[in-house]
Amino acid sequence: MTDKELHKLKKSELLEILVAMREEMDRLAEENEQLRQRINGEDEDLLSATARRIKRIYEDKFGEDEPKGEPDELDEPNENSEESPEDTGSGEA
Repeated sequence: MTDKELHKLKKSELLEILVAMREEMDRLAEENEQLRQRINGEDEDLLSATARRIKRIYEDKFGEDEPKGEPDELDEPNENSEESPEDTGSGEA
């Protein structure tokens, strides 16, 4: 609604709009509080529930509780390992 349209409204119509807006604000404030309680663990610990779901997915995929070794050892080759001449591409045999 534009400012021009608002200026044309009667006081009673403006009051109705204000009452409706206040009811919507109260409803949203209540919903917001419920969501805060859920996040803070008063209803259920949302973070812990998410962690449990992720752990279950990991166990289904890999069949174990935790990965073996350090994360660097799992994703990247060890920088200290010696490469064979074939791997370096130096052309020496």
